[in-house]
Amino acid sequence: MLYLLILIGILLMLFNLFVWLYDKQKLKLSIDKSLIVFKKVSIAVLVVYLAIAAYVYLFIPNTFN
Repeated sequence: MLYLLILIGILLMLFNLFVWLYDKQKLKLSIDKSLIVFKKVSIAVLVVYLAIAAYVYLFIPNTFN
């Protein structure tokens, strides 16, 4: 647990260094790109989850009895 907290602290420091070194326009562009990627990945994960749920519901008998 301690290592996890230390790792989170180091990542926050690196992120703050990144914010300090880059200008606002580059930072805004990179955040926009990462949000687009996050949206696409979350939609893909949701589709996979729904496909698994539909498979379990349709093809595995007595699941919800």
